[in-house]
Amino acid sequence: MCSLLSCRNVSFTYRGSRKIALDRVDFSIDQGEFVGIAGATGAGKSTLVKCISGIVPKLFKGQFSGDILLRGEPIRRRRVAELAGTIGTVFQDFEAQLFSTNVRHELAFGMENLCIDRETMQRRIDEVVQVVGLSNLIDREPQSLSGGQKQRLALASVLCLNPDLLLCDEPTTDLDPIGRRELLDILERLVASGNSVGLVEHDTERLIRADRVVVMGDGRIVASGKPAEVLSDPEFCTYNGLFAPQMLALFSLLGLRGHPLSVEEAKEVLDREGFVPKSGPTGAEVPEPGGAPLIATEDLHFSYTPNVPVLRGISLEIRQGDFVCLLGQNGSGKTTLVMHFNAFLQPGSGRVLFKGTPVEEIGPARMGRRIGFVFQNPDQMLFAPNVFEEVAFGLRNYGISERDIPQKVSAALESVGLAGKEEVDPFVMTKGERQKLAVACVLACEPEVLILDEPTTGLDAQEQIAMMDLLTTLNRAGHTIVIITHSVQVAAGYARRVVLLDSGKIIGDGTARGIFSRPDLLSRTSLIAPPCVRLGCMYGLSALTVPELARSLERRVQ
Repeated sequence: MCSLLSCRNVSFTYRGSRKIALDRVDFSIDQGEFVGIAGATGAGKSTLVKCISGIVPKLFKGQFSGDILLRGEPIRRRRVAELAGTIGTVFQDFEAQLFSTNVRHELAFGMENLCIDRETMQRRIDEVVQVVGLSNLIDREPQSLSGGQKQRLALASVLCLNPDLLLCDEPTTDLDPIGRRELLDILERLVASGNSVGLVEHDTERLIRADRVVVMGDGRIVASGKPAEVLSDPEFCTYNGLFAPQMLALFSLLGLRGHPLSVEEAKEVLDREGFVPKSGPTGAEVPEPGGAPLIATEDLHFSYTPNVPVLRGISLEIRQGDFVCLLGQNGSGKTTLVMHFNAFLQPGSGRVLFKGTPVEEIGPARMGRRIGFVFQNPDQMLFAPNVFEEVAFGLRNYGISERDIPQKVSAALESVGLAGKEEVDPFVMTKGERQKLAVACVLACEPEVLILDEPTTGLDAQEQIAMMDLLTTLNRAGHTIVIITHSVQVAAGYARRVVLLDSGKIIGDGTARGIFSRPDLLSRTSLIAPPCVRLGCMYGLSALTVPELARSLERRVQ
């Protein structure tokens, strides 16, 4: 293969920053190659993508050195718009790429700017919407779409340009597991047809399908090679903000050599090595909290537009001390459901009660103190000049005296691990820190229920663990937790209770162990159990995590 793009000794420091973002990076992508780019938050992955697409240093100013070559020619003399037809980029903040009045216009916009003829434009639109699953949404307004649908649209708008190199910065954050698999299928088809792909991704389970994985740390490339080789050491992965692929992590715990990348490969080796399930239960079941009912929905129906139901007869009860995870495919109604809990939305029919009182009688303002809501994108909640003022804002709105505010702010920041950062500008913090700050803003108001929409989105492994450990600690301290997530690993590892939604209906409600032992239910919601759960099922085990599965297997004496 010949090199399509290469970076030679590339360094960059953002204007106003003392930290170097890229430090003498040498990187290349060959024609027809699929390269995964991984690393902790702040490792330089997104900056590398911005450099390759040309927006650094042209639009994001700073100190740049080195060369980036496209087919041997420097890109520094070419305009960003000129590069767009050859190097297509789906950015981490995909919503910022959407601005048209409907999906069709969004897809046509880039091609119009490249002066592509109308016949070709229509043909590409027809092909791409089929590929990404947007055919039935072609006339919808982008802002009316779910997060996952918007992410597909951002990808589709770039695919319509038919770029030689497609760069995707965390393109699966809002997609359900089936959507993620479909996206990887799309990327692999592009590569098979001769295009090149650079995929920035925290989830190593998706990187194992790449031809090569590059791991970055502190602005440098610290490892590069085949996925099974680069990601086989759990300690290396943890140090660099990654979870090792589950089958590789399992083999490490069992002391086995080999780098199985699939459940089937792992099962074959384990059988050959004489591993069998131990007798006795797989793991302890977490007891139900048994607290008093807090939130109840009774035959809840809701539609955003007439004759298009989003919620269809939801009846659900959440009790004091619950840790509930809502799972379901994109558009299944998860976010719409929880927005009824604090009266953000009014039911089309049915009722929503908080401690037996209809929430519309309490009202959104008063419900805000009882049920705290942390949005999927923490930046939608943050606007103050420093951390202290950010947390204090809600307290002042609720009439807390200025004398009591410093103590409440300090307590909230202490609980999320941000003590001492009161004077920091929120927008120089990492995504994980901003997520914690959003939680602190809600916690300061002392709600009885904490709802988080995709709390681990865009976080590296260490940040995810920190966030979920924080929620576990808050739950043990008496807070009722409700999370919406597409991460089956998060649900399996942390939730006391899992509620499955499909097309606006609840089709499953039970313990995590009980739900994940039902592949029939999961398949109806476009979910796929984690690899360790699927492997455990092959042995008749109901393991939820890799350590639990490793403890449940033993080697038969030969």
